[in-house]
Amino acid sequence: MNKAVELDSISHLGYGCWVRLRKVQDDDKALADFNRLHSLIPNVVDAPWGEDTDFCA
Repeated sequence: MNKAVELDSISHLGYGCWVRLRKVQDDDKALADFNRLHSLIPNVVDAPWGEDTDFCA
């Protein structure tokens, strides 16, 4: 996952955030990744795996 995010952050970072938050339960890193994703694509509501990420911003 890290390599996919490194190669194409916009396409894969949302899923990586979701995995960190829900599966790995690493809230601090997930929040940092969500903030990074929001900075890459501002004014877009992200919903990886159907979960709105605005609750993290």
